[in-house]
Amino acid sequence: MNLAESVRAFLRNSVLNKQHIRTEVVSIDEPSLGLVDLLNIEAEGIIRALERSVSGVAPTVQVHLHALKAAEYPLQAEGIDVITAEFASSPENMELISKQELEAHDRFIRGGVASTSIDRKLGELAQQGIKNPAPEQLADSEQSISKLYLKLRERFGDRMSFAGPDCGLGSWPSQEAAKLVLSRCVRAIRSSGS
Repeated sequence: MNLAESVRAFLRNSVLNKQHIRTEVVSIDEPSLGLVDLLNIEAEGIIRALERSVSGVAPTVQVHLHALKAAEYPLQAEGIDVITAEFASSPENMELISKQELEAHDRFIRGGVASTSIDRKLGELAQQGIKNPAPEQLADSEQSISKLYLKLRERFGDRMSFAGPDCGLGSWPSQEAAKLVLSRCVRAIRSSGS
């Protein structure tokens, strides 16, 4: 609960509502709460900690799960609106949650449609002899992003309220490469008709 209080304080202090800036969405990265490592804590305790971490937070609240096998917790926690999931790097996540589950708990999904696993990408390129890849070699193609986006829309329908890269881009080798991932996501999603 101490960790939940810290997350809650951080979220509440991050919300801005000024003349030209309004926070519409906040997102908790699941490792902030350590769900993956909380194997000894009962489900009820994890759910209470999630609820406490978002209590009193007005914007839409997302929880980014690296492993959707932990989806049962935010599905049951009051105050969580959206579960974000990595589908580009981990397509098997599609089998771990359904539209029916989201509907039953009145939750939505944010679909990760572009892989951000930079270490894996750099490793694969290094095996091909490419040691200093260009941003174009790192970012998923618009075609692959669009294909995955349409597959997720078909699976989740109106329960998919957000889409974008799988995870953060902070560890990417350059801002140019990170920007390319974001712009390709935007173009691919817009060209997909949504």
